[in-house]
Amino acid sequence: MRGKGGEYKGLQELLKKSDIRFIGVPKTIDNDLALTDHTPGYGSAAKYIGTSMKEIIRDSFCLEYEKGVVSIVEIMGRNAGWLTGSTALSQ
Repeated sequence: MRGKGGEYKGLQELLKKSDIRFIGVPKTIDNDLALTDHTPGYGSAAKYIGTSMKEIIRDSFCLEYEKGVVSIVEIMGRNAGWLTGSTALSQ
């Protein structure tokens, strides 16, 4: 079983009710699991968000406004902010 938080609670219930062995694999794109260098899905999520930000910036340059353009983008992340940080570092 792969996932985080709630999925593992379900896994614990399955373990209590059956003799089948299960394996839990942590999965989160937030890259906020302790004792790991990176988590599955983080690299592709960071690349996708970085590319999306570049497209937003290019679109704002193409729009002809007399005053500056403000774009507000919300990027998910629980506690660490690794996705936001990787987006800020993308070139």
